[in-house]
Amino acid sequence: MIRHANRPEISSGSYGNEVLISGKGIARARVLGASLFQRTVNVAYSSPIPRCQQTLTEISSGAGWNCTIQSSKLLGDPGPFVQNADAAGPLFLAIGAQGVVYRQLNETAALKGMKPTHLGVQHLLELIIHTPRKENAITLMVTHDAILAAFIGFLLGIQLNPDQWPDFLEGTVVWAENAELRVVWQGVLYRFTAGDLQSKGINIDLK
Repeated sequence: MIRHANRPEISSGSYGNEVLISGKGIARARVLGASLFQRTVNVAYSSPIPRCQQTLTEISSGAGWNCTIQSSKLLGDPGPFVQNADAAGPLFLAIGAQGVVYRQLNETAALKGMKPTHLGVQHLLELIIHTPRKENAITLMVTHDAILAAFIGFLLGIQLNPDQWPDFLEGTVVWAENAELRVVWQGVLYRFTAGDLQSKGINIDLK
């Protein structure tokens, strides 16, 4: 699960849903795809936001994949954490994505218009774990920085500093093996048992 490719700055006071990836983003997405040339794609999921779908198209081009992009609202617009976009939207405009994620990870009560963070993380894990797997194939998901940061921050129990914030095309590898959830983030492997996840309010079958 990765953040979309490079894009121009989003204007203050705008959600920026219409902003596409830049020429640099196109080139970098194709290079990433080329590095996956020897792998086949299992399922290709994308946020409905155009820059995420554009990123996945360019990765597929670089990898030589001929795949259908499946749009998932769990990956954006509104994503796994937003329950009412009209209610939650003003908070994103007021304090930005990093401010929202900070509050998601540090406040017990759900933010206005949003679900409890553990439920959003569980929804994403269910999509990842329950997608049928093929040998030597990857399931690729393209999402947004705020979703990826909240997912990682909650699972790992960390607060992402600005220098740890998900960069363009940065992501995490997540899979279930031997009744464990395994997560790779910034080069480090983390393991979680079902009990570990239950202690975070997440109930999911890892078998």
